[in-house]
Amino acid sequence: MQSLVINRRKLRQLRMDLGWTQKDLERQSGVRRSTISKIETGERLNLRTTTLQGLARALGVPADELLIRPHTPVLSEEQAEYARVQRLIVRALETLTDDELESVRDYIEFVRSRRKKPEAPDP
Repeated sequence: MQSLVINRRKLRQLRMDLGWTQKDLERQSGVRRSTISKIETGERLNLRTTTLQGLARALGVPADELLIRPHTPVLSEEQAEYARVQRLIVRALETLTDDELESVRDYIEFVRSRRKKPEAPDP
């Protein structure tokens, strides 16, 4: 049986990004809440493949995204926050209808059009 090391902070952040409690994740993944708690607190980091797959499936990410990888560059706080927001936006967009997506596109164009354009220097 293969043992995998999970990134506990990543697991917790993905769960919180979804607005889920550990109990919610248990319901969605089939992994016991006590196991999820032990993972997130660092008490248990080595997982069976089936546990990892259940968590990843519930969180909507590839299983390898939850693993600790050697030589993974460390993100700054700002980069990490940007990545979290990006994931939230992508998940939200996946639930929209075509008409709603068109409204989002229109709004983005509206916001871009309101940006102040840099003034040209006087000749």
